[in-house]
Amino acid sequence: MGDHLDNSSAIAADLHSFGPGYLLTGNEPLSDSASQAFGLCIRWWQQRKAYTKVKLCMLLDIWKRQTQDQRDLINQQFPALLLQRLLESSLLTYCDTKDDNPRHSEARARSVHELLKALKERFTLTEISLECDDSKQYLEFIQVETVRAYSTKLFVPPLKHVVTRYFSESPSPTESVCIPGLWLEFGVDTGKTVELMAQHLRQEVAHGAVFGFDSFEGLPEDWRPGFDRGCFKRDGGCPPSLSSDVAGKVVLVKGLFQDTLPSFLDEHPEPVSLLHLDSDLYSSASFVLSELLNRSRIQIGTVIVFDELFNYCGFEQGELRAWFEVVSRFSLRYRWLGIKQICKEQVLAAAVVITGLGEKTSGSELPCKEHHVVSARPLISHSGLRLLGKPLPGKDKYNGGVTGADGCIYGIPADANEVLQICPDTQDVTTVGWVLADAKQKWLRGCLAHDNCVYGIPCCAETVLKIDTDPSHSKHPQQPTMSLLEPTRDAAENLKGTWKWHGGVVARDGNIYGVPANATSVLKISVPSGEVTTFGDASLLEGDYKWYGGLLAADGAIYCIPQNADAVLKILPEAEEVVLIGQGLFGRGDWKWHGCTFSPRDQCIYGIPNHGDTCLRIDPAGNGGEGEVTLFEAAEPIESGAHRRGDGKYKYEGAVLGGDENIYCIPGDADYVLKIVPPRAGSGEQPTAHRIGPSFAGESKCNNKWQNGFLGADGCIYAVPHKAEGVLRIDPSRDTATSIQPESGPLVGRDKWQSGALGHDGCFYCTPFLAKDVLKIDPVQLEQEFGQHGGSNGALSPTILTGVLPADNTNAHWFPMSDRDAILLRQL
Repeated sequence: MGDHLDNSSAIAADLHSFGPGYLLTGNEPLSDSASQAFGLCIRWWQQRKAYTKVKLCMLLDIWKRQTQDQRDLINQQFPALLLQRLLESSLLTYCDTKDDNPRHSEARARSVHELLKALKERFTLTEISLECDDSKQYLEFIQVETVRAYSTKLFVPPLKHVVTRYFSESPSPTESVCIPGLWLEFGVDTGKTVELMAQHLRQEVAHGAVFGFDSFEGLPEDWRPGFDRGCFKRDGGCPPSLSSDVAGKVVLVKGLFQDTLPSFLDEHPEPVSLLHLDSDLYSSASFVLSELLNRSRIQIGTVIVFDELFNYCGFEQGELRAWFEVVSRFSLRYRWLGIKQICKEQVLAAAVVITGLGEKTSGSELPCKEHHVVSARPLISHSGLRLLGKPLPGKDKYNGGVTGADGCIYGIPADANEVLQICPDTQDVTTVGWVLADAKQKWLRGCLAHDNCVYGIPCCAETVLKIDTDPSHSKHPQQPTMSLLEPTRDAAENLKGTWKWHGGVVARDGNIYGVPANATSVLKISVPSGEVTTFGDASLLEGDYKWYGGLLAADGAIYCIPQNADAVLKILPEAEEVVLIGQGLFGRGDWKWHGCTFSPRDQCIYGIPNHGDTCLRIDPAGNGGEGEVTLFEAAEPIESGAHRRGDGKYKYEGAVLGGDENIYCIPGDADYVLKIVPPRAGSGEQPTAHRIGPSFAGESKCNNKWQNGFLGADGCIYAVPHKAEGVLRIDPSRDTATSIQPESGPLVGRDKWQSGALGHDGCFYCTPFLAKDVLKIDPVQLEQEFGQHGGSNGALSPTILTGVLPADNTNAHWFPMSDRDAILLRQL
């Protein structure tokens, strides 16, 4: 990031000149890195104008309105949460932009100085107290929810988005995301928004009309500067004249909300389907929300649109305050549908959908943390989760990681131009080797072979990446040598193309075999000679994205999981032949299964449902030793999350074998963890599957939540956060699951990590994809913080001794040791 900092010291000086206490951490000035980040943010605003300006104003508006005690509380997390996290996407996009023109740099520096000067004139340190007993919890609520809300930016106002798009995306012709009930608006004014609602009435709307509540006498009390009591009063206190297009579709209810709503609800028993809250005042919003919740009219599926929620003078004492209180009192869980600037003042409207309701508590009682943070699951912060290293530039950086013979973890470059090295002993994160070609998706996953070298499997690259991690081959510890292995002349043509192989497997002969995705051949990397060849009947290997990962079975064959193929691929390494098994059970296409896991209980391989609605089972010993493929269903339908409205896609993204020898599928878009229970070998029983743990429908990020995982030394399974804001912890001994976050706050961003590798210290290191940092997951530390054992891991040894190694080491991290140790055990 430092390469793109111009006049950073001058920027820092400008920042610190804002005044005493402004942007300070404790009694010290903001750190250089945070000052530089703030300067970059302002420069990015200069190029992207309003989008980041809204975020910047929100940030400053929150900060300037706190008492000194509240500022001290914010200071503990301010740079991480309200600066770097809130503005992460804008900052990092700017950081990745190179501009060597000195005149451009000077111009940016001048514009930054001018903007800072203008900001100092606009934003002053006024001490406005939150004036409430629960200010600490409310402040935390603001910190977390602003980050989550800003990740759902819309291009149209939230109300328009809800009535024109969200409600129209029904899961099926016979189902609707719009629950049957009332459409209500509180605060009609000119009638513009109530007409919008009426123009998009749905058949589910009770009474075929929108009910608009307003006194039409203006605000009953002062709101914010410029909006005093009586503001918005209509001529003579008369309702507006509405368009003839909505005749009969709007019913206006005149009077104060406190006078009209109770009797209205007495006469209309239906739940609320859509609530548009444009009441402006805290007192009005508080009454409406409390009255509807007390009468159980707000239900799961109710959509609430706030017209002025964030980013105006005194916003923390308006609708947001009322929302915080009812979320706390009624234990509401919800999901942000979108946020949008609605006027030149940059006031932000927002929409949420209710995903869960808990038991009501007394008005003064505050719920535990998981209730007032928007999710359907407990939200717990832990120091067992840490971000390591300096920010790494670029997108789509690394496709997995492999633990080398030297104990370091090596990130396999996708778009990154260097190999990533993570040293568990020193916690250092660096890059090694020379600068690679500037190409996309070069290698996909990797394997550690018996020669102590890591091999990267070609995805779009036309060579194999080789990293020699044998300490005896290097003059300096943990400084591996790199090379690129060219294919033989006969194989060169097959190394061309994109997305050729997905993962590789170390077979009994010590060689590595690539699983064909788009390739029409099997890749073979001979170890240690480094010869790269291909084989296989091309007529059997036609098609795109055919197989996703594979495993080595006890019979020495490699079984590849059909993603779009219509059969399981069986690779016979010694004969260099391929066979298709299970034909006729399913058709081509549909992205059916995503990765696989081996079960030592019945010696079978299980494919993990992605778009498919069944589990796949491969019995290598079945059908007379030829291999048998079967499908089985779960106790409940294998469904995608409620947010997908029944399309059944992207359910699970990998699985992990637990210490109890059951398989736990990692929810991508699914709302639940899926547990597969394999039968005992020779018992004649069939495998079963069922959901466990709580629903994760209330996650702020519902799609692509987690991908892949590993079994920790505490007996719990940990899943890598892809879009989720926390790490998933599955406790097999209790069939429960919890999302946990680091002490610094939510892990904000999309496509952050996909996978990683287990270090010899028992910690898992997630290699960054879009994230800028390495994420370290420490099961031992997490176990101590949870204060309880997650279960025994004693069943792991038989899993390793079967000789089965994952083709895609991001889909089957079920051994708490390095790849090298697993290979040594297999050879024994």
